[in-house]
Amino acid sequence: MATTRPGATGKVRLGAPIWEHEPPQRRASPGLGRDGIADVAIAIADDVGLEGLTIRGVADRLGSSPMSLYRHVHSKEDLIDLMLDRVLGEHDLTGLPSSDWGQGLAVIAREQRAAVLRHPWSVLPPARPMLGPNGMRRLETALSIFDGADMTIEGRAWAIGVMDAFVRGSTSAELAAGNEQRRTGLDAQQWQRAVEPYVTRMLATGEYPMIAEYTAEADTADPDVAFEAGIR
Repeated sequence: MATTRPGATGKVRLGAPIWEHEPPQRRASPGLGRDGIADVAIAIADDVGLEGLTIRGVADRLGSSPMSLYRHVHSKEDLIDLMLDRVLGEHDLTGLPSSDWGQGLAVIAREQRAAVLRHPWSVLPPARPMLGPNGMRRLETALSIFDGADMTIEGRAWAIGVMDAFVRGSTSAELAAGNEQRRTGLDAQQWQRAVEPYVTRMLATGEYPMIAEYTAEADTADPDVAFEAGIR
């Protein structure tokens, strides 16, 4: 089954990943290729989040037209796939696989966390298979770090999935306050003042003693230390 989308060149099979379709011939416009488009889109999403990202906004920043971009990407979802793969390409996996699979898995986790903290929007899209070239290289490297260990290929994939889930969960919690600040337009101190009366009132009921204890110690909590403890 095939379908055509506005601005797409030729037929596009429904559900086929963007990388299956050859990009159009590069023209004179510098940056008007998939990598350049993704880089501009990433910069916009870093500033305003995915909700503020539009094909028109990317086109305007590139000095192009939306229809020109639709020759390279067929939808915003395709654009997000390109962006996510570009972020995966930032992971520094130099030296992997090594003789220590545990250390290799920790490197992969640290690189994933660092990229998410640089690009908080990258944990927000609904989960999707990472089929781009950078995603495939990362998975190949991750599966390879267990060479020499007595693990089946299914066991290797399971271990990587568990670590990936931990990184996504821990970074989402780490980014939660910042996401709320961006949503409300408040800075960190303003947001703290806005939520403090409610939190104080709830804790004063005595129904949440463990949360009260955690809140009392949260100012000294180091997310780096917590993350490394999770890896161990």
